[in-house]
Amino acid sequence: FPDITLTGDTVLCLGQTANITASDATGETVAMQWSFTEPASTPVITNPSTNPVLTFTPTRDTTVYLIAQTSEGCMAWKSIRIMITDPKVSSDKSKICPGESVVLTGSQAMDYSWTATPSDASLTEDVRSTEPVTVSPQVTTTYTMRGYGTSGCYAERQITITIVPYPTATITYSPNYVDVDDPILSIKDDSPNGASSMWTFSDGGTSTARTVNYRFLNVSVDSVGIELVSANELGCKDTTSVKVPVELFAVWVPNAFTPNGDGSNDYFFFMTRNQLEDVSFKIYNRWGENIFDREIKELDPGLINDMTESLGWDGKYKGKYVENGTYVWRLTYKRAGNTRVYDKSGTINVVK
Repeated sequence: FPDITLTGDTVLCLGQTANITASDATGETVAMQWSFTEPASTPVITNPSTNPVLTFTPTRDTTVYLIAQTSEGCMAWKSIRIMITDPKVSSDKSKICPGESVVLTGSQAMDYSWTATPSDASLTEDVRSTEPVTVSPQVTTTYTMRGYGTSGCYAERQITITIVPYPTATITYSPNYVDVDDPILSIKDDSPNGASSMWTFSDGGTSTARTVNYRFLNVSVDSVGIELVSANELGCKDTTSVKVPVELFAVWVPNAFTPNGDGSNDYFFFMTRNQLEDVSFKIYNRWGENIFDREIKELDPGLINDMTESLGWDGKYKGKYVENGTYVWRLTYKRAGNTRVYDKSGTINVVK
């Protein structure tokens, strides 16, 4: 029987010509026939030839068969598979954080080489290998893979690895202090590239909301702590923390003053060390007449040397000192950064 061997490039690029050569180790073959269909169990040569070379241009993966016959009528057949190079490229991850690695893999070709746009220092370019490559791009990068056939022809495929930046953990909050009267802060994760949040508060509370209105349970301290772990869409994290002062709040109004021009206790006004907004301080006599009215949009006691003398009532109404007696005052205001309106009232004794 013929001892047939078929040789030739078996992985080709589309449009490339295949040259398949047949040889018989016995040297007894006198007739042969090439075919693209599998011979029957008893091969039949219907169109005999002595040409040991088949040349054709495959358009898809193709199996080639050769039937060989000796002068004694003994017959045998062999086949060879010709594949069109259609390389595939894949990665274990399509998105990574800076500094992480990704494995690029080529398949359905003989071997592979890689280039990167922009250039990637972690990649050895244009080196052919059958092994996957591990890269660590610092920016979003497109990798071009060449998948080679046995003749050296190639087809290119591309894959893009997206870099998702680490978040920069950033906390914003309002107001800029914890008000002991209303110890709620409006707190927000303002981290660039942040997608999820994990908050831890100094009184033991936690939250995973991106924005949280948090009421602190312990305001007997000088400040409260807020810690944020902000993560991007891949879970890569950054951490930051802040201390927010606790502001002890007080507004005190005297109950008497002596407007007699002696330079001591001549003015009447409330006292505070806190910044206030929309202040209204009014004084009424026993008949309900408004005898003093001070309206202040923003009050910062730290900017006024003597708030009482600068802003207070001098005990006069229509240019004359009022009579001794009891007068009613009413004070309304807001804390800076707080929408609550405080409304207080009381009496003041005028003694000259």
